Amino acid sequence: MKQTIQELRDLFQSIESQMRDLRSHFNNDRLVKWESLKSLPDGQEFNIAKGVISKKIPSPFPNLLMFETVFAPNSELQSHHHDVEEIISMIDGMVELNHGKTRKPPQIEHIPPYSIHHMKSKEGARMLVFFRHN
Repeated sequence: MKQTIQELRDLFQSIESQMRDLRSHFNNDRLVKWESLKSLPDGQEFNIAKGVISKKIPSPFPNLLMFETVFAPNSELQSHHHDVEEIISMIDGMVELNHGKTRKPPQIEHIPPYSIHHMKSKEGARMLVFFRHN
């Protein structure tokens, strides 16, 4: 039993560390790498910015990661970029991308690798976010 509890503690510390690393990537036009996203556990919610919660969804494809992301009203995700392409499919609400470009359901936004982008939502929003690795 002690070994099992210690293993759970170690796992929790590892996940906490990964979450800190991921959050640190979202500052100062930071690069969020495929490997960082891939290492996050499926099904766990995490805060990627104040008022922005994301949850990794299990993917049947090894080169595709899927996340459900929810923006609370008046929340913002600071500038960042990825080393892979990102596809955003709006479900509810509306977001503003990169200084004025708005997206709402059923719109989709394609963001090429290494394109710096940010998002904010005045009314709140929910979207599916896909990351595709070649």
